[in-house]
Amino acid sequence: EGLSGDAWVVISADRQRVKTLVEKQGIPLEKWDIQISRGIITGYNEAFYLSEKERNDLIEEDSASEELIGKLLRGRDVERYKVNWQNTYQLIIKFGAHQQLESNFPAVYRHLLRHEKKLKARGQCKYGRERKADQVSKSYPGQHHWLELDNNPADEYLNLFKGQKIMYPNMTKYLPFYLDVGNGYFTNDKGFIITSAVNCLAYLTAFLNSSVFRGCFRDNFPELMGNTYEVRKILIEKIPVRKPTSSQTALFEKLVPLIQLAKRHEDSAAAAFLEDLIDACVMECYFREHMAERDLLFHDKVVTALEHFDILASESRQLDHLSNIHATLNAPKHPIRNQLIRLTADSPGLLGVIKEEGRV
Repeated sequence: EGLSGDAWVVISADRQRVKTLVEKQGIPLEKWDIQISRGIITGYNEAFYLSEKERNDLIEEDSASEELIGKLLRGRDVERYKVNWQNTYQLIIKFGAHQQLESNFPAVYRHLLRHEKKLKARGQCKYGRERKADQVSKSYPGQHHWLELDNNPADEYLNLFKGQKIMYPNMTKYLPFYLDVGNGYFTNDKGFIITSAVNCLAYLTAFLNSSVFRGCFRDNFPELMGNTYEVRKILIEKIPVRKPTSSQTALFEKLVPLIQLAKRHEDSAAAAFLEDLIDACVMECYFREHMAERDLLFHDKVVTALEHFDILASESRQLDHLSNIHATLNAPKHPIRNQLIRLTADSPGLLGVIKEEGRV
């Protein structure tokens, strides 16, 4: 009784109870004002991927080349609130660009010319669909010219990578999500990005990296060999997430850059503390009344503590704030530290279950 025809898994009664409480408060992400997009598909990585030396050589040969080169971040390089960029790059040759490539970007043209045989052998370059044929003078047999990336990327799609976005791998053991603000990373076909015209991405990053998300929804994704999850777009779109208030949005717009700053500078102590704090703040979005009854509220105290933290300040200034915030909030007698210590002990049947089930 109570079983639907949908795919299902067996989970503990405690976990199912918490999951039901969380699901009832959420709206599926497919109904949010967001877009989930797959990373760039080249069809032949050897031609389009560049080492740092290859990038520098192309720019030295012709400075205009830089316009067509983006930072490449592979899906495997994404961690929770952190990326491990390997100084790798990618040529971004959009649909229709072949018409001006030789004349406007001669160094890039000559680089791709060395791979002409393999590039022409790609399926999309050999076999055509008329979907976009009317947009250019079609002097080639396939869907796009051999000088261009597969899947016919246009400006609208490529511009998504240049703005603020959440990045995550399509196959992952740890379910990590990273908020890219200003770095302009392009991810490969082993990664996805989440973009939005509204200011909810910091909150959504915090939720997706939280014990609430992992504890409730990790089994929504197929598990592959080696305890790896396949984070399919069609499945993540079905995840119901509670919409944040404006004050909650503002809170996470400071907390997420702060923890990413700590991880970027390898301040492991501050990062671990902030991850626990963000976790508690996500819980409060869902269970404020329950936490209020146990004197476990965080939001107002954190807002006060972060009042002077400016995400637009210089990196050195932000690091000073990070050090001060961590030292203050993690001091032995500070209420936030003590509440974090009491969190699971004072709420074993709810918050304790979330923390335990969210360990991945």
